[in-house]
Amino acid sequence: DAEEIYKAMEGWMLRGHRLGEMHQADAPAQLVECFQAEAETVKGGKVIPSGAWYVGVKVQDDGLWERVKSGEIAGFSMAGAARSEETD
Repeated sequence: DAEEIYKAMEGWMLRGHRLGEMHQADAPAQLVECFQAEAETVKGGKVIPSGAWYVGVKVQDDGLWERVKSGEIAGFSMAGAARSEETD
């Protein structure tokens, strides 16, 4: 739900918003945008659904950027964790 997504986004940003390649720390990329869409939004020609979390990064390594452009890498690890609880 959008509220839980926001909590995850906020916590990730407050912990230093680290990006990793293949679940390894410190990918050569920098965060340049981060938001939660309040309504369906178009960004970079793609539809971002309402409530979704969006990040934009600048890849600083030419070799990694080539792998992104070729489709070999389609995302970065954000090193997230979650807790769950049972409710009635």
